[in-house]
Amino acid sequence: MLPAVPLAREPLARDERRRWLIALLLVAIAAIAVRWPAVEIGPLSDDYMQDAMINGSYPGEHYVPFDLYAFARSGASVVPHVEQGTLPWFVEADFHGAVLRPLSSLLLWLDHVIAPNAVRLWHVHSLLWFAASIFGFGLCVRRMLPRWPAALAVLLYACEAAFDSPLGWLANRCVLVCATLGFAAIWAHIEWRQPDPDTPGWLRRHGPIIELALMSLSLAAGEYGLGVVVYVAAWELLAGPRVATSTTRAWLRDRGRALVPAIVPVFVYLTCHKLLGYGTIGADVYADPINSPRAWFGWVQLRLPKLATGALWAVPASTIEVFRHPGAQWWNELWPSDTPTGYHQSHANFGRVGVAVAAVGLVLARFGLRDDERRTLRAVLLGAALGLLPISVAPAHSRLLVVAQLGACVAVSLIMFGCARLLLGRGRAAKLVVQRVLGVALLPIAAVMLWLHTVEDLKWTRRYLVHLDGMQASNAAAFTEGDLLDQELAGRDVIVMNGPSQSVGMYGPFVLHVHGMPEPNSWRSLALGGDYPIWVFRPSDKVLELAAIRGAWLLTAGELFFRRSDHSLAAGSTFDYPTMDVEVLADDGGGNPTRLRFSFTRSLDDPSFLFLISTRQGLMRWDIPPVEGSQTVPRPALPYVGNREVLFGDGRGPK
Repeated sequence: MLPAVPLAREPLARDERRRWLIALLLVAIAAIAVRWPAVEIGPLSDDYMQDAMINGSYPGEHYVPFDLYAFARSGASVVPHVEQGTLPWFVEADFHGAVLRPLSSLLLWLDHVIAPNAVRLWHVHSLLWFAASIFGFGLCVRRMLPRWPAALAVLLYACEAAFDSPLGWLANRCVLVCATLGFAAIWAHIEWRQPDPDTPGWLRRHGPIIELALMSLSLAAGEYGLGVVVYVAAWELLAGPRVATSTTRAWLRDRGRALVPAIVPVFVYLTCHKLLGYGTIGADVYADPINSPRAWFGWVQLRLPKLATGALWAVPASTIEVFRHPGAQWWNELWPSDTPTGYHQSHANFGRVGVAVAAVGLVLARFGLRDDERRTLRAVLLGAALGLLPISVAPAHSRLLVVAQLGACVAVSLIMFGCARLLLGRGRAAKLVVQRVLGVALLPIAAVMLWLHTVEDLKWTRRYLVHLDGMQASNAAAFTEGDLLDQELAGRDVIVMNGPSQSVGMYGPFVLHVHGMPEPNSWRSLALGGDYPIWVFRPSDKVLELAAIRGAWLLTAGELFFRRSDHSLAAGSTFDYPTMDVEVLADDGGGNPTRLRFSFTRSLDDPSFLFLISTRQGLMRWDIPPVEGSQTVPRPALPYVGNREVLFGDGRGPK
């Protein structure tokens, strides 16, 4: 063995282990109390699809109980989706969106089986996973850090706003399941690799098997588990047992054997992912690095700095939200943008600055840390950084950062304690005056980080849960506040002229089913997510021509869920479906359609058709113009619910 080095971390004695678990329980109860409003949020977006999969009304089969995240598979199955409306008419022919999350799927199915229609209980289920993740996180950081830095890291984690979407959006619970089981796997790995004197004997003996099981379950819950494996590898590389070996080969052999329980589940997961046909094809905003490496590389340059700064500074990682947050709105005031591309680039630049400032803080904090704390810091930062790569396939959002919080919260906690030690003259610097100069330089960075990770995170949590509640209520109100329910719906084919969201524009029958309302035969949108009015002309009995007024199709992220931006639809492009053909008559010069012709197989006056427009008053029946007549369809809108705009107003929207 190498000579002993004084450690900052105190081993966990049996009595303290008991007190630590009690403290974690109290923190978990308080954290649940703060998030309790989440139980009032109704189904959102994918929740409607998964309900339809379970009740059998979603196109396709074999979803229950392990495949509720296989939203669409490529090939012939795309056409039935378009005919029913669960994919838009402009979707790519090879579109494929299926995510391997069998455990999370099973848990959602059990919700429906054990407590049918009990949405509040399903949210309570999510809250229990949140509480369990606090326990997993707490056990993990206490094995890495001294007592008080570990306690601060747990408090930072409990305040984190990244949990708001997973708690308010049932389909996103998978993040919590991955994190809970993943943190427990890291804890088990450290316990058997570097046991404390009071580490239980069963954990010493069976640690590798326990770690293997926990890692397998984490990956079965979803791809977020890939971020857990890199923590284990980084810990082994930079902070693992310091065992003297005669050769580099022996050192590598020791580390390699230790990583087997973590690596084997990854190999199994990736093999199943490939052989069973999971992944994303034909989408722009979900850039699969295997199927679309060029698109992914283009996005990752923008997304990584957004995600990293979101984790380190506790500001939203989503571009649509970040500049409304107190920690970032000043940036947009100094360097405003007025285009979607400009906002993304501005946010990425903000992220790069955020990472640079955090790096300065980490360098300064090192002078106040002990050797084992420095090794731990390097390990968790490397693990968190590499763990951002698998989540960068999705649009940047704080909900993706739950696993990354292990690195972020440990880093912020050590910055706080490093700063305090330097100011108190207890650091490693040679002279007291140098220590205090370093501490003073670090103080503003530490203070801002602590404020954002606690006070502002808790404020944002309140606002975001109210926002989700209002967003869900607005989408639901679209079905109840207009004259939709005055129409005969059974057996009819609904055409939404201007779908404002996926819930209203694509999942109408599923929303109606969840709320106990009659369901139509199909529900299709001719325009989805675009913020412009449409001029409509009917040249013949079965044909409609639509022209975007000062706008174009395929410019929004909602549309690019289903099509790559480099696969444009220039004038002359066509789509042929069994009951509808589409032709692009004109584009904006960049391949984004501005005028379209929709040709149906039967008269538009057929009473089986029901045309709708989405307005502030809800979904309203729209009277089709006569042959050679025209009308204007207004910009898409949803009924206003007072709390829907709470993120983008003054923060005091009424409930």
